[in-house]
Amino acid sequence: MSEQSKKSSAKFNSLAARVSELVWSRSPSLFYRTVPTSLPFQPRGVQLEITTKCNLNCIMCPNRGFKGFKMADMSLEIFKKAIEQSRPELEYVYLWGVGEPLTNPNFLKMVEAAKELGMKVSFSTNGTFIDEKMARKIVELQVDEIVFSVDSADPEMFEKIRRHAKYDKVIGNLERLLAIKKEKGSKVPSVSMTCTLLKMNISGAPDLINLAHRLGIEKVWFQNVISWDKFTTEQSILSMRGSEKVRQAFEETRRVAKEKGIFVRLPELEVSGRSVCRFPWFGPMNVRWDGSVTLCPWIAYPIGMHYILHEGKVGKKQVEFAPWVMGNINQTPLKEIWNNEKYRLIRSQFKEKKQPYPCNMCLHQYQVIC
Repeated sequence: MSEQSKKSSAKFNSLAARVSELVWSRSPSLFYRTVPTSLPFQPRGVQLEITTKCNLNCIMCPNRGFKGFKMADMSLEIFKKAIEQSRPELEYVYLWGVGEPLTNPNFLKMVEAAKELGMKVSFSTNGTFIDEKMARKIVELQVDEIVFSVDSADPEMFEKIRRHAKYDKVIGNLERLLAIKKEKGSKVPSVSMTCTLLKMNISGAPDLINLAHRLGIEKVWFQNVISWDKFTTEQSILSMRGSEKVRQAFEETRRVAKEKGIFVRLPELEVSGRSVCRFPWFGPMNVRWDGSVTLCPWIAYPIGMHYILHEGKVGKKQVEFAPWVMGNINQTPLKEIWNNEKYRLIRSQFKEKKQPYPCNMCLHQYQVIC
């Protein structure tokens, strides 16, 4: 097939995927009745875990709870293999995973490789490594989106949660990046903030909106903590469902966000409405540092969970979540993995409303976690 034919086919598949996604969002029952289990390569994005390393030791991070976990970097070879195997359909590259992406020594080379192929690049960061040199390079490379993890606008609380990070340094790095973006007259990167909500920081959620407004950031994402051990289970605001403290914090956060003109997303605290899990149908496919592909990034490693979906509600029960490893791009191209036996089995179970383990217990599909 010629390069032009490949591009035409990819464009058609992308259009078909968008139509399918529209049907999926509007009429899930119609979608499940009509969509086959074998699909054209539809993901417009791929999530690449370019490292599992991190320079911080945040009190809620589940990295310490993963069984058989290894600190390692994705090689430049595997990274290029992943993005090249996804052409020409791939539009977005998400450099997200369990580690801090800037600890990978090939980070900038990876960004360059993706941008050379015309892809959009997004990554999340704790902000500690974005000094002036790095900030200028990020703007020059036209990185499309950066999400800064900022769990409190109070310096003392911030440093209590994000151990080994300094509030003034992280906020200073963020301010510098935005200043360089303005200096260069660049529209990108789009910069937003994310915050993991805990019992200890929930009352400060409205203050984070005020901080975002002061910095000139227009989006703030809040998420629930993953309840992987005793501490995170006790700190999870899921245990506070229905409490006045949570109601007031959410209400005030929304009020301040509306007043300041900032987009805010708060997590759900109860299971309601339909499932919105998109991973089996639209991705993004999740590629771990070693090239192994998992169904989704939320259970990319074995981990014990305490808050789960149980009998249609948020339940408290310790359960071992084991990842679905769909294949490895070092042995099988990404596009072939997309329609292998495992993917077809999971899609057939979703179609029959018999979600496979551990999807049948996952709260993420109901936006309870994120």
